[in-house]
Amino acid sequence: MEQSEYKKIIDVLKRKGHKITPQRLEIIRVILTERYKHPSLDEILNKVRERVETVS
Repeated sequence: MEQSEYKKIIDVLKRKGHKITPQRLEIIRVILTERYKHPSLDEILNKVRERVETVS
């Protein structure tokens, strides 16, 4: 995962007034690391839940 992309996404979320929660950070991480596999929403959610149980 490229850190500059990760930081850009976080910056956009902050500018839009969104809280940067552990759940959001993990979702961003999973999407960026799995993006070339074109995961489904369920696959993303399952990967996120492996590291952050409090996501829905």
